[in-house]
Amino acid sequence: MPRKPTEKVANKLVNYIKKDRLKKFRACVKKYDVDLSLATLTKGRTLLHSAAKHGCGHFIGYLLTHGVLASQADNKGDLPLHLSLDRALQLEPDEAAEVYNNVVVPLLKNFPDALYFCDHRGASVSHLLAMLNRHILSANELSDSDTDSSDSEWSDSVSSCSSVDHFSERLAREFESESADFFGRYNYNDDFTQESQKESHREWSERMARELHGRHKYQHFSSQSENRKRKHSSSDHKGGAQQKPHRAKPGINTKEEINKAKSVQSMAKLRVVYEEKFQAILKDRSERKLSFGDIPWPSKGSIEHIMEVLFGDKTTWNVPALKKYVREQQVRWHPDKFLQKFIDRIAPKSYGKVMERVKEISQALNKKSESLSAG
Repeated sequence: MPRKPTEKVANKLVNYIKKDRLKKFRACVKKYDVDLSLATLTKGRTLLHSAAKHGCGHFIGYLLTHGVLASQADNKGDLPLHLSLDRALQLEPDEAAEVYNNVVVPLLKNFPDALYFCDHRGASVSHLLAMLNRHILSANELSDSDTDSSDSEWSDSVSSCSSVDHFSERLAREFESESADFFGRYNYNDDFTQESQKESHREWSERMARELHGRHKYQHFSSQSENRKRKHSSSDHKGGAQQKPHRAKPGINTKEEINKAKSVQSMAKLRVVYEEKFQAILKDRSERKLSFGDIPWPSKGSIEHIMEVLFGDKTTWNVPALKKYVREQQVRWHPDKFLQKFIDRIAPKSYGKVMERVKEISQALNKKSESLSAG
């Protein structure tokens, strides 16, 4: 049976990741019969953190298929996605595009809820994605400003720019797709008048990234910046001369928005824990009987809190996506379906209490479904 690797073996695996030696990595896993999901590195990181940090795309798929979780954060609260985006932002645009394609996209597809999660600095994944888009687009600006280059240099610049344009177009499409999946299709025409001059692709892509980030409302907000704003506001009032009403700068979140974002992230984390526990129970082949407390409830609190955990971070989802998620939960917590999975595993003394709670969750989900249909 696969087991947790020793520190020596774990260091070997990390070294193979750094050297981009997947074949050696797989041989080592086979030789020592390693369960990759149990490998723990320094700072509470996983092997997926290491692969993301070093931009090793073909390791990402291998680790994900072997049970290493993209949702597991390190001691600082950073996900593998945070590390991969940090790395991409430090590279040249073309190299950053490669990291995006081979590392960021697979991680985000495996753990789409990561868009809500902030790193130890307070920057969300959606914010870092917007920064990456601007970083890639910066190559276009540099190429446009370099008008005195020779013919051969100009040819190389055009080739590079074409590559970046291709990536920018793909990144823009995926941003739009992610926005539609999570928050509904956004109609820009509602907020912007039609320009007589056609907007360039670069301008559109930059605007789309800014607007997507604004809808997520998880931009990093430092306390030092807040203090400076307060001091500036205070000094303006003391000046006395007909001051205009204070208006927050676009893109800067208010305290209320910051707290709301934290609450959303908290609910997302609780739901991730719930999903992981539920899947772990399904994979558990032991004959251990489950008491009420062993059941992987979304929350051990009230029905209201259970519904908040399930849907508290989904208030901005479009209706079809929300209905789909509600339906999945209805199937999971339908008393008959639940019994098909757990009837032989529930401890007899807990059976009545467990089924009573299952029915309460099922009824609450039915009401949620009805409200969505009525709306």
